[in-house]
Amino acid sequence: MQNQASSRIIKIMSQEKSEYVFITERLGFRWVDENDFENMLRLDLDPEVRKYLGGALTKETVRERLQKWLKLRHKTGFGVFVAENLANKEFVGRCGFYKMPDGKVAVGRVFLQKFCGEGLGTEAMFALLKWAERNITVDYIVATTSPYNIPARKSLENVGFQYYKAGAEDRMWRLYYKIELKK
Repeated sequence: MQNQASSRIIKIMSQEKSEYVFITERLGFRWVDENDFENMLRLDLDPEVRKYLGGALTKETVRERLQKWLKLRHKTGFGVFVAENLANKEFVGRCGFYKMPDGKVAVGRVFLQKFCGEGLGTEAMFALLKWAERNITVDYIVATTSPYNIPARKSLENVGFQYYKAGAEDRMWRLYYKIELKK
């Protein structure tokens, strides 16, 4: 993950002293919790946000996913973070890590539409990978995106992800990328 931008991005926080696990220039990242349900609904019920993710979800599905994310963190030590604007603590979106059906660790992010196009997704991805270098024991991280989501593809490539295959995931055609972690 050699890129000059990665050095300007992240500060790992002491959990005793900060509500955030890590921060970037503009974003604070904290673990998702039960109180984030309404914000997750804002993301996952919005068809524009979910355009490349298979469409809007139901309220019950969002609740189930939140519970799954909480369990994942306790089981693996990694999971989903809430991204907040450091200037005003406004909810920006969620991002984090999950296990793919084949066991690989993947990273992803979903932000409210009003924050798209500001470079926050790329900023978040750099920070997530820096955090992963210290906290997840794998040689590489994968990411997937729709072939039609050009901004997400560019963001992944800007961070250093390399395309390695295409295939179906959850009945949707996806492009698969990976990046090596430097330990």
